[in-house]
Amino acid sequence: MRNRFLLGIVTVVCSLFASQVKADLVYSVTDIVGNSSNAFSLAGTITTDGAIGTLATADILSYSILVTFGSNAQLFTNSDSALTVSGNAFTASSSELFYDFSAGFPAFITLGNSFGSLLYQPNRIRGEINTPDGPVAGFKNIFTGVHSVATIAAVPEPSTWAMMILGFAGVGFMAYRRKWKTALSNT
Repeated sequence: MRNRFLLGIVTVVCSLFASQVKADLVYSVTDIVGNSSNAFSLAGTITTDGAIGTLATADILSYSILVTFGSNAQLFTNSDSALTVSGNAFTASSSELFYDFSAGFPAFITLGNSFGSLLYQPNRIRGEINTPDGPVAGFKNIFTGVHSVATIAAVPEPSTWAMMILGFAGVGFMAYRRKWKTALSNT
């Protein structure tokens, strides 16, 4: 009886701890934007503070996004470029980041430095890289709808792993105790 009570207390304490943990989420960016004449690709990661719903600039902890136009490429990271999120068009779920192109102005995401820029705005995505031969730019007009910007792999959070391991340990302990009590009562 006492062991069940202790197991119940440990389970409640662990579940309270696990529900209060807010883990950073790392999203994987992979996208090809535009058509053959002005296409560019995006690849990299965006790390958020774990916020779900509408995101602001402060919710983006770090990013590393490679923008490629043919043989020209520019890497944007939080150490060498500025990121600004404005409006309510950039949202996060537990598995994806979205941009709502029908949100209207002033909703936009800008990412840039002296070597180029990436802009999500109502009705279009636009990228530009400054090369020695001049700027190389591409865009895609998207008039309505929600666009998936990045996805996350389905990997459980550390607190989920801890709860699962604790649960298996508890079940194993209870089975061990029950087997031990049955062995004592038979002798």
